Amino acid sequence: MSARTETPSPPVSATELDVREALLAPGAPYELVETVAGGRTVRVYRHAPASLRAVLEGVRAHGDRDALVYEAERLTYHDLYTQVATLAHVLRDDLGVTKGDRVAIAMRNVPELVITFWAAHALGAIAVPLNAWWTGSELQWAVEDCAPAVLVADGERWKRLRTAAGSDDALPTTVVTRTDEAVPAPHRRWDRLLASAPSYDALPPCDVEPDDPATIIYTSGTTGRPKGALATHRNHTTLMMTVGFQAEVGRQIAGDDAVAPTPTAQPAMLNPFPLFHIGGVSSVYNAAAGGMKMVLMYRWDTDEALGLCVREEITALVLVPTMLRRLLTSPALPAYDLSRVSSIGIGGSPGATELVDLVLRRVGPQVSINHGYGMTETTSSAVQQSGAAVRANPQVAGLPVPGAEVKLVDDSGSEVATGEVGEVWVRGPQVVAGYWTPGETESAFSDGWFHSGDLGVFDAAGRLRLVDRLKDVVIRGGENVYPAEVERVLGAHPDVAEVAVVAVPDPDLGEAVAAVVVPHEGEQVDVDALRTLASAELAAFKVPSVWHVRHAPLPRNPSGKVLKRDVRDWASAAR
Repeated sequence: MSARTETPSPPVSATELDVREALLAPGAPYELVETVAGGRTVRVYRHAPASLRAVLEGVRAHGDRDALVYEAERLTYHDLYTQVATLAHVLRDDLGVTKGDRVAIAMRNVPELVITFWAAHALGAIAVPLNAWWTGSELQWAVEDCAPAVLVADGERWKRLRTAAGSDDALPTTVVTRTDEAVPAPHRRWDRLLASAPSYDALPPCDVEPDDPATIIYTSGTTGRPKGALATHRNHTTLMMTVGFQAEVGRQIAGDDAVAPTPTAQPAMLNPFPLFHIGGVSSVYNAAAGGMKMVLMYRWDTDEALGLCVREEITALVLVPTMLRRLLTSPALPAYDLSRVSSIGIGGSPGATELVDLVLRRVGPQVSINHGYGMTETTSSAVQQSGAAVRANPQVAGLPVPGAEVKLVDDSGSEVATGEVGEVWVRGPQVVAGYWTPGETESAFSDGWFHSGDLGVFDAAGRLRLVDRLKDVVIRGGENVYPAEVERVLGAHPDVAEVAVVAVPDPDLGEAVAAVVVPHEGEQVDVDALRTLASAELAAFKVPSVWHVRHAPLPRNPSGKVLKRDVRDWASAAR
């Protein structure tokens, strides 16, 4: 990987840096202190909850406020706590779950998923959400990999698993919900299991420490088997504190001309984000800590989402970029009042500038946009910015979050100079303990540093801008072409809905730059116009020489990332 210098972006305002410094100072709400975690010294929030169990104990203070809304179902925080306590006792007393055991969860976004998460944490067990989109054989593989003491599944996932396993005896003890079918022993139906148990208003006793394991979240990798990232309670509570920190930074740098959202009785989050993904898992914890109402969706539907925003007075949107773009470009959007929405998150991917502009124009100037970069292995955001900082510099992911160390390295592991491209490495209390599967950790972690496989560049103010995935770089005749840069240029054309740039084999250059372009529905794209646009903005070696127009959405994984391997295979075959 050769070094490459990037054009610097505008400086960070003194106000933003001053606000961050004040919030992190001794005695401040987000004060940082040193502690030993995972055998090394890290900087952590002094006032972070000791564990997720401690967060759960705190939800009783929210009382009769709404906790979960799903279709016609509605649970208050009192209901949530009581059901979690009851399930925790059942898991321990009836099903034998103890501290350190795995509790696998296979279901769509329904209340039982959230209840099971918290019940596992109450016992010091490890919650393992499985991808609800997986086939039966994929689910079976994950169950065998994590070896849970108990599996909790909805009826649809239960059917897939039974078919794949071939025998009920091949599955761990399973609690099945959302089904009308009989469930053979020793497996149990959720409704009958809980109906036969007494109601509890206190959790079973258990000592849970900050560095105890809390979750195994399988990465939605684009190649090979998924890897289970083993996160601790400290990882998750650190992220919770960072969310509050960034929100406060955004509020304080908003300026006197900031537009206030329409008031609501309770902050409310619309969350169709898959709860088997780190973003969805984190939202469960953040909503509970803040006493928010979380509105779940079984699957994404733009019109339904708009209706929920109004009926449930949604203040925060947790969406993957594809969902957000569909909502913002919906012809029906002007008919819905979204003036209560005060917070929207946007990932650090190409196209953020376009999304920021769409949010401000189509939702309103009252929205504080949160923009960042992170992944499962960093328990979500490792780099972030909020509010006015996003509006000023939407092309960057932001500054490292408190406690996180972020560096960029070359092929030898040496740090690159400011303005040069390098692989992003992250270390700190956000970084997971490693992977569940033996042997996987060593290839991606060294001395606490997680090797992301992403390429980025720091500007003079220390803000990170993502360039691309290391493995996705096109090496054209010895020159490195970063697809994200080309995608950013082509994606700005008004006729382009989606674009992916990949390498295809070339007998002369080794690799050629190929662009797969998806026009807006019912529209056409002029390849010559796109080529002219690219030639005006990019060096000649970066301009695609292979073009394909595709009238179907690009393939994506559950977290919304384009499956470049699939695009590459398709482009190579169609060339």
